[in-house]
Amino acid sequence: MPGAGDHAVTAPPDAGKLPPAPASRLAPLARALFRVRFLIWAAVLAIMTFLWATNDPVRFNQSIEGFFPSDDPALVGYTRAARSFGGDDFVFVAYEDPELWTAAGMDRLVALSDSIERAVPGVLRTESLARMPLPWKVDAAAEAVVAQPLALARILGGLATVAHEVRAAAADPPRIHELRERITAHPLFRNLLVDARGLTTALMVRLGSPDDIDTMESVRQLRARADQFTAEHGIAHAAVVGPPVLLADGFLSLEQDNRTLGWVAMALMALTMLLAVRNLWWAMLPLVAGWTTWLVIQRFITHYRLELTLSSGPIVAQTVVLCMPAASHLAMHYREARRKIADFQNAAIETLCAVAAPVAWCSITAAAGYLALLSSSVQPVFQFGITMAVGNILAGLLSYLLAPGGMWPRRGAARADADVAQVALEVGSWTTRILAHPGRALVLFVVPCLIIGTGMFWLRFESNYIRVFKSRARVAEDYRIVEDRMGGIGLAELVFPAPERVTVDWLERLRDTSRDLARVDPDLVTQVLSLADVLLAQDPQATESVPESSSVGMPGLFGGAVGPADPARVLRAKLRALSLPAYAHFLSNFWAPGAAGQGPGEMRILVRIREAAEADRKEQAFARLVGVARDRLGDATFLTGLSHLMTQITRAIITTQFQSTALSCALILLMLFLALRNPLWAVLALLPSLLSVALVLGAMGWLDLRIDMSTALVASVATGLSVDDTFHCLLRWKHELRHGHSKMQALRIAYAGAGPGVILSSAAVSLGFLALVFSEFMPTANFGWLVAVATLGGSLGNLILLPACLGFLYRDRVSGSAPAP
Repeated sequence: MPGAGDHAVTAPPDAGKLPPAPASRLAPLARALFRVRFLIWAAVLAIMTFLWATNDPVRFNQSIEGFFPSDDPALVGYTRAARSFGGDDFVFVAYEDPELWTAAGMDRLVALSDSIERAVPGVLRTESLARMPLPWKVDAAAEAVVAQPLALARILGGLATVAHEVRAAAADPPRIHELRERITAHPLFRNLLVDARGLTTALMVRLGSPDDIDTMESVRQLRARADQFTAEHGIAHAAVVGPPVLLADGFLSLEQDNRTLGWVAMALMALTMLLAVRNLWWAMLPLVAGWTTWLVIQRFITHYRLELTLSSGPIVAQTVVLCMPAASHLAMHYREARRKIADFQNAAIETLCAVAAPVAWCSITAAAGYLALLSSSVQPVFQFGITMAVGNILAGLLSYLLAPGGMWPRRGAARADADVAQVALEVGSWTTRILAHPGRALVLFVVPCLIIGTGMFWLRFESNYIRVFKSRARVAEDYRIVEDRMGGIGLAELVFPAPERVTVDWLERLRDTSRDLARVDPDLVTQVLSLADVLLAQDPQATESVPESSSVGMPGLFGGAVGPADPARVLRAKLRALSLPAYAHFLSNFWAPGAAGQGPGEMRILVRIREAAEADRKEQAFARLVGVARDRLGDATFLTGLSHLMTQITRAIITTQFQSTALSCALILLMLFLALRNPLWAVLALLPSLLSVALVLGAMGWLDLRIDMSTALVASVATGLSVDDTFHCLLRWKHELRHGHSKMQALRIAYAGAGPGVILSSAAVSLGFLALVFSEFMPTANFGWLVAVATLGGSLGNLILLPACLGFLYRDRVSGSAPAP
């Protein structure tokens, strides 16, 4: 029975009485659900416990390939290059050592390399400055091989490495200085293994494929070894960077977010419900419904082997929030029914009958909004759309089935009922003022929204994936260090058919091509490497040159010069030298010979670029690189590489942003028409959703927040969330119209009844998504607060814009204005 406080605040005078429950065709179902309400709770809790105990963990696809469908041209080219040359899963471990050019400095570098190879899982090979042969020594060996072909293995086996030469010259500072200058000037060393100053060195670590190793664990142990190394040797910091590090840190953030932020979101929603309704059952409902929804989705993902990547965001938090709109409106409608229907059972049945249609339409429509993501060519976005569509249907169903558990007499409910009644009265009064002056309300509301929405014209898309981490994150700090000291860290590849024969003339043409490629955009392209750099690179400070009386032949291996020997014979000797196991990787980085009877194979040119450049600038540079390469090396040349794939993801995300939003709006408009059976009402009902999209995209433009793999989905998600309140308001309006109220009176009654649910739903959903701002991963953090803003904007649109539009439309069709409360 209602408490005495129920009469402290009265409902709007024209609110009328709710119709008795038996009037609805859903009454038998509602009665049945009410009778077995505790059994439903027991069954859901049992299912939740079973799934919790038996579910397999959701695994994220940690490879860049996971963003593309298998037949995507960009992925096809990348996998083809990976088969020929090996993957590009390189990690750089860089540190500054003032004593690098000493025996102790070289020993430290060798020790770090050995430690990583020995203890870090998934490491295939390491390359370091200390282990590299001296270019001019190898050149001299190749020259000797021309004269004594049988001495190849003996000569090359005795060549010194950089570490050996540094140790030998330890007591000769001028010789050390000369060695340092020559190495830091050489293209195969400079900004790859050592910076131009000769102070920062980088260890290149090649990891196995993400399909074969746990990249996150490999990166974690790499960092642990690097940190242990710096602590033991008094070095300030060791930066660990590379595309595998970016992906590993992103997925690590997602795993941590899924473990924590999902619980935070549920706790915030439960607390909001508890403060609003002051009932533990209703506070538990979003916890049980939300977590059960996630566990079912988890089983769905693992059973169908759906692949989730960075674009999925913290999927747990996103899933548990889905139950809140239905739970909020059920709770508020029941509080309203308890004020007007004495028997709590009849109030419960009336609530279940009245809210069934809005909950069903909301679930179906939100699912349709997520299904709009099926238009995306980004594979994880496509699968994420399917997953969240299923989640929306399940969340609405579970919230509806569990709601009767909170519908029973309670002591001390008077204060909560009075608060709800006060909110209803305020919303009704506010709606009355809007309906009395709809034109003024439209101007005062729409103009600021339009000003904010103009920020869309300044929207930009994120192409620098270092910025997806907060600036204080280690990966961001490490990337800034390495890019500042050693140039661009982005990598693109130009793959082309190998010639039938590698000749001196062809190598010189390849070297000229590389130089032309470097001039495409000198500020963006920081280095171009090809087979010509291995075979024709000049040592600008060579001192071990041939006597003046000797005629100069072709440039030597890794630099230097050889004598008057036949250039073709010298070239063959160099290729024989590079076929030995100790040097084979030099050739394999640039040349993949074809199998017997399958042609000469493929070659590639490696292009390093500044990853921080804008996406459109990269796209233009890539197009020019391909144009230059095809002019010189043939039309079969194609571009690939991790940096190129990143730009393709950005392009696909741009397409996803607009296609999915447009399709989502079209599907939601269709659902609104089917529910309201009035095309004009359907169009007007879409306005709050469009407002939420305009607000969030405009805010992004004004604040220079760029669209990335997660925020690209904000518009679609916001559209689906804001339409929930629209259904509850307008279907309640239709309900009141069927009971004889005028359009204005029906609007006032509908908003007084649905308004508290709109406010509670938007508050709880916004708080749930705001939990994501605590993520270290910027796309997740931005996604959280942007959806929260969009949800609040959509609620304001439903409470102000929509009634103002309807009031403006029908103000001349009724006599007088709606009475004041």
